[in-house]
Amino acid sequence: MSYNIIRHNGVTRFWYNVLSTIKELVAIISNGTTSNVLQANTQGTSGNANFGFTVELDLGKYICFNGQLSNADNQFLIGKGVTQSDLTLTSSAGTGSIFFGDADFDPYARGQAGGACKLDTDTALVCVPQVGTGNVFKVITYSGGTANIVTSLTFNDGDTTNYIDRFPKFQVLKVTGSVYTVASTGLSRTGAFPYARVWDIDLSGSGSATSRGIIYPMGTSGSGNGATQLCYLGTVGGKECFAIFYAKSTSGAGVAYYAVYEYNTSTNTLVEVVGDTLYKSGSNSFEANVQFKIEDGVGIVLFVENSNTGQIAGVKWNGTTLSIGSLSSFGSSSSPARFPAIRQYYNGEENSTSQFVMGAGVDQNTSGVKAVYNVFPASYNSTSNVFNTTDFNGSDSNNVLSDSSTTTTFSGVLHNTFIGLEDYEYGATINVYRDSVGTFRGSKMNSFKMSYN
Repeated sequence: MSYNIIRHNGVTRFWYNVLSTIKELVAIISNGTTSNVLQANTQGTSGNANFGFTVELDLGKYICFNGQLSNADNQFLIGKGVTQSDLTLTSSAGTGSIFFGDADFDPYARGQAGGACKLDTDTALVCVPQVGTGNVFKVITYSGGTANIVTSLTFNDGDTTNYIDRFPKFQVLKVTGSVYTVASTGLSRTGAFPYARVWDIDLSGSGSATSRGIIYPMGTSGSGNGATQLCYLGTVGGKECFAIFYAKSTSGAGVAYYAVYEYNTSTNTLVEVVGDTLYKSGSNSFEANVQFKIEDGVGIVLFVENSNTGQIAGVKWNGTTLSIGSLSSFGSSSSPARFPAIRQYYNGEENSTSQFVMGAGVDQNTSGVKAVYNVFPASYNSTSNVFNTTDFNGSDSNNVLSDSSTTTTFSGVLHNTFIGLEDYEYGATINVYRDSVGTFRGSKMNSFKMSYN
């Protein structure tokens, strides 16, 4: 008889088995009841559009953030914790005011300048710019269930030249004692230029954020405005590595490029080891936020092509060469895939390196059709460096979220969509949402159930 250790909602449990507990994902078979988590007009002007993001702290334990979308200073960022128990999702009793009319989501007049990442099983790090102050960090704690989120630390980096801007992505690279080395990609400066940067976030005392470098792979002349994706690559050759994918365009989508970065934690040095490199022509939009690596040296690029076709590939880095696998497509002009999300499948012992739970919006702008968010199983072959996404919108998938009405204008989920798992049988999606008639601006959530072998 063997036993396996499983972390669930911060509790260590021992599962005894006669045979191995490793599960193989088969299908997404059902879902729970959709509910609204946060609405931007809870605070601020009624009816404002919004943006948001969700972080998984632990299996079945998440924090959802929501902010106003409009291009103006002095905005609000609110949040709630969510705990999952099978198909039941329980959120914080009250709404947490993280930034109360002092978040500047538009330091360069584009809006949506806010992001977050997990620090540990109880805390997340949130970053929002404040013009004249710098990039402000807050540590948010959530103990689970109906408990309210708590802001435990607030500090800033003092950088008033390089504010984070539209859709920044954050990732912890390494933890040393109380210091979290955090990477970020996004847009910054007037003209919307993609960047890669690193901070040391020290949570001792009153907290501090020390900039360890910022690099603009395409420079700071001309204009950009395309979204970016942080492709986490883990530790390679003793360095903490990540790539940045970005669209060169004066709008949100365009020709795709990449660059690769190494951070030396011994010398606190950020180095660009592969510069501004063409990846893919056409109109490509980096709408996803991939919050993990597959393993050291292996990450994921996930984006949408021509506003209707999802694309995913494995990304391998050996310290010298970046190898990107052949793209696997899902969706089409007749069944468009937008705002994809991905999470490693938890197989009962660990996060799998070959099986994944994915999601994408379908029929986001098709007249007379309800917009839905389809969750489906996917697999990855490390040898060929290729994903299998054929279950998208098929019999083994499930429409976990559905619009409240038929679509008349752009509707459904928006950027930074999220998939989290409680265990090998249950998961959840929490997405920024708007319905087809524009009456709801906020974040919706629902649970789903998986079948497995």
